[in-house]
Amino acid sequence: MISDTLKVEVVRKLQVEPRFKSLYIGSETKFKLTIQEGSGHFTVTPNNTEIAEVVHKDREIFITAKTGGMLELSVYDVELPGTEPSKAYILLSDIAALDLWSPSSLMEQEDSMNLIVSAFDT
Repeated sequence: MISDTLKVEVVRKLQVEPRFKSLYIGSETKFKLTIQEGSGHFTVTPNNTEIAEVVHKDREIFITAKTGGMLELSVYDVELPGTEPSKAYILLSDIAALDLWSPSSLMEQEDSMNLIVSAFDT
């Protein structure tokens, strides 16, 4: 008689959070995305290395904007070959700062108010 054992580990498909984000080039700080679920062993591939610096460490991805454009990150679970990557999309805008002004700081629910939005570029 021949017998054997097989160890099976069930993991959920990985997710990147947030999946959508808008970053401003004027921001000096790095933005952090988090990889959730999956096996714990990942590869991160950006669609364009010219527009942002992408640093991957464990379950964290840090993004620093360099220039404007749309950054698409593909995150692969290396322990689950053949599975579709999880994707995150980051819009990099050449806005250094946003200034919002309203005539009032409070308003009724279901009401509307005119705002002045000023965007300052780099």
